[in-house]
Amino acid sequence: MLGVSLTAEPPAATARKVATVRAAQIVRKVQELLAKLGYQPGQIDGRLGEDTLRAVREFEFDKGLAAKGRISAEVLMRLTEAAAQAG
Repeated sequence: MLGVSLTAEPPAATARKVATVRAAQIVRKVQELLAKLGYQPGQIDGRLGEDTLRAVREFEFDKGLAAKGRISAEVLMRLTEAAAQAG
């Protein structure tokens, strides 16, 4: 799942199932971290919904990253660090 673009989702779909259980776990972790940091990723369910996509882009923008809407290793690392600093 890491490095896969989240923007390829059809606009009509509100949430997309991810391909594997591991990918869903990663998405859920990202959602939890985003929520802890106040980014409001929507329901924490391991699915790539519009709220999660928006929250990832906002986080990327706030951290000076290109807002690609991707869950990459770098985004996950930065989320983890920011959440640890937030307490």
